[in-house]
Amino acid sequence: MSLGLPLVTTSIGAEGMKLKNGKNAFISEDPEGIARSIATLSNDKVKWNELSKAGMLHMKEYSPEVVSGKINEILLCCL
Repeated sequence: MSLGLPLVTTSIGAEGMKLKNGKNAFISEDPEGIARSIATLSNDKVKWNELSKAGMLHMKEYSPEVVSGKINEILLCCL
């Protein structure tokens, strides 16, 4: 996602990432839904670009700088 590849996943794959179906990823539980999502991205350039941009923005929350800052906050509060 951080490189602009739209994500198709299950709710377990999206767990803990605060993803929203259709906004920054496609989330589906069954093979047909996953296939539909892949087909949509393959055939709809606008949706591909929309999820691509939203995914890249979303992943900034998980950048090494942000994560290391959060880890430092946690460690410093416990000293």
